[in-house]
Amino acid sequence: MSKLHKIGEREDQPDRLADKDALDIFRLLRGIDTASLAESIRRLLGKDVSRAVTGEALKLLRHLFGRPDANGVEMVVRATEGLEDPATIRASCVGLASELLEAIG
Repeated sequence: MSKLHKIGEREDQPDRLADKDALDIFRLLRGIDTASLAESIRRLLGKDVSRAVTGEALKLLRHLFGRPDANGVEMVVRATEGLEDPATIRASCVGLASELLEAIG
């Protein structure tokens, strides 16, 4: 969640963005069981102390990874240039983010 906030806070300052941060989010989405991650996020949403910041992170997830041309997706494409097919990366980013958001409900 903190990486989403980090990118979101720096989105209007491209010189402070690091493509690796988006790649870290992508790796987590790809490597962690969606149901387990969704359950953890639902727990955070259920607590007063973490509800607002978690809700904002989910908005950032949708904003940064919800479309093939979104900024977070572009960052992952740049970070994996020459390693993976850009079209596959774009589809994976959007698909994984959508799957998580749907699992959260």
